[in-house]
Amino acid sequence: MPDAEASWATAVRRGTAGNFDAMNTRLAGTTYDKHLRFLNYGYEAIEGEPVPGPKLPIAFPNKDAARLVFAVVGDTDLTGARVLDVGCGRGGAVGLIARHLKPSHVTGLDLAHTSVAFAARTFDPERTAFAQGTAEQLPFPDAAFDAVFNLESSACYPSMEAFYREVARVLRPGGSFLYADLFPTAVQQPCLDALAACGLELEGERDITENVVGSRSRRAERQRIALAEASGGDLGEWVGQEGSSLFDRLEQRTAHYLALRLRRTEAEPPPGRLFAPEVAAALRATAEEAVRLLLVDES
Repeated sequence: MPDAEASWATAVRRGTAGNFDAMNTRLAGTTYDKHLRFLNYGYEAIEGEPVPGPKLPIAFPNKDAARLVFAVVGDTDLTGARVLDVGCGRGGAVGLIARHLKPSHVTGLDLAHTSVAFAARTFDPERTAFAQGTAEQLPFPDAAFDAVFNLESSACYPSMEAFYREVARVLRPGGSFLYADLFPTAVQQPCLDALAACGLELEGERDITENVVGSRSRRAERQRIALAEASGGDLGEWVGQEGSSLFDRLEQRTAHYLALRLRRTEAEPPPGRLFAPEVAAALRATAEEAVRLLLVDES
């Protein structure tokens, strides 16, 4: 990676980690802190659809966020599986998978050290583990996992290409990549093509934009108020309230929220760039914008 590109990538990672560290620092010690385990947009079952996942206790916080996790896992059998959650945040998905889906072990990795620290002291250390690191250079051996999970995180990465290559590397042949994010329309097909080039064969694809928009329409404002009371600031982008940039893109369908299930084949990723220059530029712009939109005032 040329020096300028490496410096830019480092700045994006620092900005992303700094935003989450600042949020965690503001939440620490508040009554809201212990209940906030998810920071995803959530999932609202559309009329006639079954609610994904098992029935959760009445007092379970952020049920819509938990349902998004279950919607992404779908009917993938994780019994006895070694699972990695890349971009695990405060560990909500790790804890949910460990408790309800019978894996042998779940590892969470995140860029923000305060998120990793919160998760490590919150979830069962016998069934889960957490590490700080970057999605583009995963600190794990080849073929170490039966499943990799990644939710609403990849758009923040300086190199989507490096992330896809790393997922292919740490997944055993036949393993599952359970992946969901908001994809700008212009990069949707190139991302699918890049995944295929990395030996990640598409087995299932759902456009769940309507479900995510439904969740935000029903719950984002209440979550924004609670988060603002606990930590200060507006934080509309963090919760995806109506009128936020990310909500508007989903509502107007200039971006789509996709839930993908892919299988690791025996094929090895090819050398060279996976994305055309214009696609790589669009992905870089998205990562830069995520840093700006999720900026937390540390004062």
